[in-house]
Amino acid sequence: MEATIFAADGAALWCDVTGRGPRIALCNGGPGLADYLHPMARLFTDRIQTVRWEQRGCGRSARVGPFTVEQCVDDLRQVIASTGDGPVFLLGHSWGATLALRFALTYPGMVRSLAYISGTGTGAAWKAQWRANMRARLRSAELRRYDRLAALDRTADQDRELAILQWKTDYADPNAGELHATAMATPWSPVNELCNRAIGAEVDGWVEQDLLAEYRGLRVPVLVVHGDRDPRPGSAVDLLCRALPDVRRVDLRDAGHLPWLEHPDLFRDLIRDHVGLSTADSTGHYDHRRTTHT
Repeated sequence: MEATIFAADGAALWCDVTGRGPRIALCNGGPGLADYLHPMARLFTDRIQTVRWEQRGCGRSARVGPFTVEQCVDDLRQVIASTGDGPVFLLGHSWGATLALRFALTYPGMVRSLAYISGTGTGAAWKAQWRANMRARLRSAELRRYDRLAALDRTADQDRELAILQWKTDYADPNAGELHATAMATPWSPVNELCNRAIGAEVDGWVEQDLLAEYRGLRVPVLVVHGDRDPRPGSAVDLLCRALPDVRRVDLRDAGHLPWLEHPDLFRDLIRDHVGLSTADSTGHYDHRRTTHT
């Protein structure tokens, strides 16, 4: 069921609540992107209630600032408080994983546990490796087109074309990646570049050692999931995993940045287990052909 949630400052936030069972709030990546987690939510609707929402400035939510991490955290608090009672399970993807962590630090009593999916850790060094990996996955003609588009003052159609070229590299299978990226860009919802730049600059300015010190004090259980074919390197989350006092890490084989699209059954089982609906075998492990555990 779609609804409008009003932030503390009155900004309207689009929200959708589906399914029944334990409540899990989903935070999509970006920053500046509309919701793209509806295929993930469909995996859970039979046994989990999912709360999807669009961050301010994005998609169907009010296109107003301020675009800060603190504001995003407070908006998420309002979404959670307005869609049910008691603490929730929390899932964040990419930038949304960072947002989910910041929320858990600020409001630990509102979070039962946290799934940190395809996140980028605590530093900014991952960006150079991601750009190199992304460019290496494009064919020569695609890379030339990507660079040409990136240099333009683009139309909406050109923005969409550029996004598809970038997003297709997020998958282990490049052919499937093009199909998934095109679907994600249809219908096209423009990226809020102002939001992206403002929050990106704020996060880049954080001091890694200060963050690690904060995360050592987090008492919320955290599941970290990362695909071994994600162009954003898995090594970026190594320090975070060492800092978190209650963490389980699962590295997915033959998976990229959006593992629920490439391995939906495996991902569904991981999240069901995350919310206490265990589908693991008697050893507590899943398909060893596709996962490693630490």
